[in-house]
Amino acid sequence: MIDTHAHIGGESYFEKALGKEPLVGTAEEYNEFLKEFDLEHGLVFHHAFTRYFDPESRDQQVMDTTGRMPTPYHEENRKVIDAAQDFARLHPVLEFSVGKHSNVEDVRELAERHSDITALKIHPKSSHSDLADVQGSGILKVAQEYNLPIISHLESDEWPNTADFDLRSYSSPEKLLKLAENNPDVLFQGAHLANFSESFLESASELDNLYVDCSPPVMLTNMEDHMASDALRLDYDNPVEVLNELVDKYPDTIVYGSDYPYMRKHNHVLEDEGEILNKISQKTFNQLEENAEELYSSLT
Repeated sequence: MIDTHAHIGGESYFEKALGKEPLVGTAEEYNEFLKEFDLEHGLVFHHAFTRYFDPESRDQQVMDTTGRMPTPYHEENRKVIDAAQDFARLHPVLEFSVGKHSNVEDVRELAERHSDITALKIHPKSSHSDLADVQGSGILKVAQEYNLPIISHLESDEWPNTADFDLRSYSSPEKLLKLAENNPDVLFQGAHLANFSESFLESASELDNLYVDCSPPVMLTNMEDHMASDALRLDYDNPVEVLNELVDKYPDTIVYGSDYPYMRKHNHVLEDEGEILNKISQKTFNQLEENAEELYSSLT
């Protein structure tokens, strides 16, 4: 089984800078998580917020920069590449941004130099990159040239918004659908089930080049204030059956993602997020495994 969504890189800069208890996700700890739940591979990227931006300006239309690095994720991507080298199960993913603070050329350089890069990742809100600006940014050419799927954070229309403008629109599931439709030769992965949006999942299931990760499957069922307005009607008190039903309904679309270490922020009905892999049906497990191996065929 492949875990398609995990964060490493030490303390979360964003939370630490705002005086919150930072999440810590190290390569060593994540490797132990993979071994504990018999996961053969894990895709790893840094925490979403980059030290390129000042977290105090996160709700501004234009974020302030720190002057710490030349482009967003310049340090973070290199940290992840270095950390993953020591663990055969870990596969580095490069985070990218587009628009005013594009780092596409830096990402291209890293993809050319490091053959172990497995995918590209964008967190539109954290990098203030509108997902619509991916088209024409040059990153699609990088994805095609190096055969790298593109992963995107997604937010539903009900996701809490703290800014004076609609930050959620940067991560709109509809924008990812349009990208996938317009670029059939590029593989895409949408994150967090788009908060169970039925219209998005139905549309995604009709596209051969768009997969959707369930990260983190237990925690998502507990996030009622984040559910899409058209969320599927499921028994969210039973995350095991939710995942079974999702895979049964969209058998060729769903892939497993843990969202390590973010899933450990919340209490669950299961002691550990990874335990769901031991409780879902064998049919569901096999289908999740098959889908991830199709998406990341370079790992098989």
